[in-house]
Amino acid sequence: MTDSTEGRRSQRLTAERIVDAALELVARDGLAALSTRAIGGALDVKAMAIYHYFPSMDALLDALAERIIRSVEIPPRSGRLRADLMALQTAYVAAAKRHPRAIPLLAGRRFNAVGTLPFLDAIFAVMRDAGFGPQETATAFRIQGYFINGALMAFAATFEADARTDFRLNDAAFLAPWPHVAEVLPHLRSGELDRIFSAGMTLILDGIERGRPA
Repeated sequence: MTDSTEGRRSQRLTAERIVDAALELVARDGLAALSTRAIGGALDVKAMAIYHYFPSMDALLDALAERIIRSVEIPPRSGRLRADLMALQTAYVAAAKRHPRAIPLLAGRRFNAVGTLPFLDAIFAVMRDAGFGPQETATAFRIQGYFINGALMAFAATFEADARTDFRLNDAAFLAPWPHVAEVLPHLRSGELDRIFSAGMTLILDGIERGRPA
């Protein structure tokens, strides 16, 4: 590749194309395989060209999180606390599940980009309009986040397990010495996760509603 060819390709490079390529790489190979070299190879440019748009890998990971959160379809408000919180969090989970191998990124990083703020503001607005003060809003938000991100990590782990051919917890003979594990495991698999999520959110929202200021 000549320098002039590289220059033309770099000129066609955009931040959006870099994020697109990064998300495709994560979907194929997982977060651990993501690097500027891998992205550059996918876009047919030198790895250093990525740094013109993102000064660090942290900045790029922020942009990936932003892209996913921006895809959350914020539902219209009903004016009912638990219905509005459930709708918002269900929309967040749906967006995250479209990128199962990027879920650890959402669960493990603070949102650090302007595109993530509309979603946060929508949740905080529901809480504040229901009479919760800033501290109570923060507490309720964290409690929801602890559960939801944990649920998403369980989904991500189950997604990876379902893709393996050597996953031993699908082997009845392997589980035979542990009958209680064998009995419960079918209810922990991917087809059950939506039901478990709904049950957990119901418990959490019950608690939030009980703590609602008079």
